[in-house]
Amino acid sequence: MLTLPFQTHGDIILARDDNTPDLYYATAARPRLAYDREGRPRLKLIRWVAPDSGGTQTTVGARLSLDVDLRPSAADLRAAGFDSTTVQPFPWSAAQIQLEAPEMEPVVAEVFVAVDAPSGLSIDVPPTTASLLMALLQRETTSPLQITWIGTITTRLPAARVVATADKKEIQRRLETTQGHHHRQVLRSLTAANARIALEGVADPELETALREWAISQLTDRLEQDKPLLVEATVADVVPWPVRLPGTLDSHITPVHRQNLVQEIVLDADDVSRSMPVTIRVLGDFSNGLERVDVQIQPALDGELIELTLRDDQSSSVSLGADAFRWRYRPKLKAHSVGDWSTWREDKPGHSLVLPVATPTQLRLEVISAGLDFERRWQLVQVTIIHTLPDQAPISHVVELHTHQRSQIWTQPLKGVRGTVRAEITCLSRQGLSVNTTLESVDTHQIVITDPLAANDRLITLVPKGSGWADIHLVMVDVRYCDGDYCFEETLELPDLSSLRQWHVPVRQGGPLTVNWRYHVSFADGRFQQSLWHSTEESVILISLEGPPQRNVQILPVYFDPAQTSHLEVNLSQTEQTKTAVFT
Repeated sequence: MLTLPFQTHGDIILARDDNTPDLYYATAARPRLAYDREGRPRLKLIRWVAPDSGGTQTTVGARLSLDVDLRPSAADLRAAGFDSTTVQPFPWSAAQIQLEAPEMEPVVAEVFVAVDAPSGLSIDVPPTTASLLMALLQRETTSPLQITWIGTITTRLPAARVVATADKKEIQRRLETTQGHHHRQVLRSLTAANARIALEGVADPELETALREWAISQLTDRLEQDKPLLVEATVADVVPWPVRLPGTLDSHITPVHRQNLVQEIVLDADDVSRSMPVTIRVLGDFSNGLERVDVQIQPALDGELIELTLRDDQSSSVSLGADAFRWRYRPKLKAHSVGDWSTWREDKPGHSLVLPVATPTQLRLEVISAGLDFERRWQLVQVTIIHTLPDQAPISHVVELHTHQRSQIWTQPLKGVRGTVRAEITCLSRQGLSVNTTLESVDTHQIVITDPLAANDRLITLVPKGSGWADIHLVMVDVRYCDGDYCFEETLELPDLSSLRQWHVPVRQGGPLTVNWRYHVSFADGRFQQSLWHSTEESVILISLEGPPQRNVQILPVYFDPAQTSHLEVNLSQTEQTKTAVFT
């Protein structure tokens, strides 16, 4: 797994691997346009126009398709003193692309992140934005069109502790007074101005700056999600790390190519009343063994099934008459039989579909433990990776993670397209519980293993009560949780009436809620007492210890006159006990 801090060498950014000192991860410092086999930029703005009542062409819909490549070139690696054998591309887990220009609403869209290939997007844009983009893309001179890659990678924190918080109400108050299109930038600026960040164990100034920027980004994300503004991270925590890579789109577009960046389609009256067509394209290298990709797409509500074949990276359009649809695909390699269909997927309503089909030279998967407590909770995590290629038997490999091996990399040579990858995960706890989960489809470089019981902890609170705690030296409480053959048991101390203890127990989703408990009492005079086992499904257990029963009697000396009587004793007797009250 890559670690912090990053290093910049010329036009590339590098990060070390935490397990292999000679291995680096690299990305281009600026996003570049991807090009097809004919050398044309993979950038297209499609405008659907229709005449209005006055005969003027009006934009009724527009779609922007854009592919970018962040893989460092061989020349950039050589210039930085590296070669491709010791450098891997950044393992992006998610990304967005943002396009900005003067007087234009920023265009922000999720990116289809491809493995070892360019990544791309296809997004519908408003007519006003489409008109501005068309003017910028068709200009003969340089146009101020900025592109920013906003990606996320998974990294392990160095030997540092980060605690960050901010005043949520103050940020929201200031946000109400701001206006403008750049909401995220304003939100981040206000968060940075109000944030309080504490760092421990950080001596490197560059690392300190990076951790502060990360904390501000995390606070901004939590503010957008309406979550409490508190961020905590410590040594070896696995966290999502944002990476912003700005660039200028015009530096990659020649005047010759500008003539073909915008396509205009004129619609008739019947077309205007229908739903926008769906564009489908493949993110794949058709020069590296990929022959074609078959696609099946079906409108929602059991519409007619449509089949089409894509043989290059150019987009195809289909009219579905609906905004929601489901789809699946299968790749076909040269000199191989056609592969299996993928599982059906249903996307949120939209009008574009991008299919990442990777053809890397090797399958490289990194299995990472994130937030797994190997010291107290988990003994072993076993991950069975199953890679299936067309016309071949599945290949499986087992990766084991434990206290001394928190991540591991598996590589396998490939010839052509990457097949389907499935992961079967078994987490064995130190108390004997075995939790099995399955990832049906792994599309990235990494398999991140999180605690399968993290969201299902039972929190039990022990609360002492009663009048018998004054004569007690110590109370020990046994708490036990069982789910079949798996039992988790612990003994907690309650030293006095003012103490309170909490107990966390990992449970599986849908597991039983019953907790068994009993107490052991050690009295100050040497006596010992043990209760029977009790059971409860509540989250609070009252440890009630009552002393001997007492009767309180109030004596009011209403007729007592100290001038007449100097001394008065009142004796109260019950069975063998006598109490004396003296008035003077």
